[in-house]
Amino acid sequence: MFKKYHKMLVVCGIGMLFCFSGVLAEEKSGLNILLSENAIYTIRSYGFCYRGQILDGTNTQTTKSGYVETYFVQGTDDGDDLIDNSLSWNNSIRTWLWGQQRKKVEVVFDLGGRSKIDSVNAVAIRNDKGYVINDLTVYLSDNPGRGWKEIKKVENLSLLLDKGKQPATYSFDVKDINESARYVKLLFYSSRSGAMVIGEVKIYGSSLEESKLKGKRGLIKINERPAPASLVKLPEISPKSLLLTNNKGRKKGTGLPVTYKLSSKHSRKEDNSAAESDPQKNKLIDGDYGTAVVVTKGNKLYIRKEATVIFDLKDTFKIERVIVWSAGHCKPIGSFINSYNIAASLTGEPGSWSVVQSKIVNPLWPGEAPPAATSFLTTQTQKIEYPIVSPLLDKTVRFVRIDFFQNSHSGRSMQIGEVEIWGKQNSK
Repeated sequence: MFKKYHKMLVVCGIGMLFCFSGVLAEEKSGLNILLSENAIYTIRSYGFCYRGQILDGTNTQTTKSGYVETYFVQGTDDGDDLIDNSLSWNNSIRTWLWGQQRKKVEVVFDLGGRSKIDSVNAVAIRNDKGYVINDLTVYLSDNPGRGWKEIKKVENLSLLLDKGKQPATYSFDVKDINESARYVKLLFYSSRSGAMVIGEVKIYGSSLEESKLKGKRGLIKINERPAPASLVKLPEISPKSLLLTNNKGRKKGTGLPVTYKLSSKHSRKEDNSAAESDPQKNKLIDGDYGTAVVVTKGNKLYIRKEATVIFDLKDTFKIERVIVWSAGHCKPIGSFINSYNIAASLTGEPGSWSVVQSKIVNPLWPGEAPPAATSFLTTQTQKIEYPIVSPLLDKTVRFVRIDFFQNSHSGRSMQIGEVEIWGKQNSK
């Protein structure tokens, strides 16, 4: 009797243990747990451009009209900014500010395994200019290569409020999804002239299978941009080369009193901003990379800017290299030089000019912080100024014309800190 009763206790006990273990397992696998906190994700961003425009946030000219991908936005993510439970400005991802057309950002989460998706919450931050995200659409897939299922599109309801009452942060909520998938895609669209600041994404649900991510978490970068230090480099200069744009106290100069003339334009109309910023006509050859010729028009955005500098070297020389120093990059005034062209003449007369090199492109994008660079004329380390270097040249000249260009999307001003023209005495 006792043995039989003992066996019944053991069996019931084991059964209760299994039942109890089952409850624990269910709680651990999770109903409505935060799936995104241990996910990986990719970010793709797109700007709408017309054919020939500079792509938003880059220095690349587009070849077609429509949305064109840029890899700039993922560079604003420190590694897990969308899942770090922080809504600070520095822990968010940001689109480029100075584009006039709409933008879109696509974030794809890989949850590691199939999961039952219950809800998605994305929190955005209103930036200092007040630009906001218009809408968010959520998609699900088990295999992105075979397509996505659209779940829901939600509008930004805070836009219905008066501007003074619009909150600093606002949410997009997609609830009651009740679908199973491994991948979740979020597609954000901005207003026409807006930037987007995305602070956090939370995906809730329950795991249906073990994660295959093996400890990976956070941002997976796509076609990552090289570091600025690898893009901006000073060339080797021949020991026999002279600095033709010399000034007092500089070594390796010609000793000749080099002069130059300045002109500038905004939106293809003549202005005098460049000349007014350099009344003594020496900022481009004074050895100070921070004193700049500034082309601007009320510091306004969306204005194309141009500048022309004509140097008289006072004798004929064979020029070998031009180095333009950009100044004020990434400062509040937002300087950027997209590109410059070089032309040359022996007389300086109209009709005597020939193109030496066209479209020498800035190696940096407008939002990239320049690396520290050391000029070969001084041991002083430059922290904001950086060189935009021409290829090797081989042209006998007396007059050198440099035409500078800034696309309307790239900056509020165009600041030219210094121009170095290197070459050799012309053998007569």
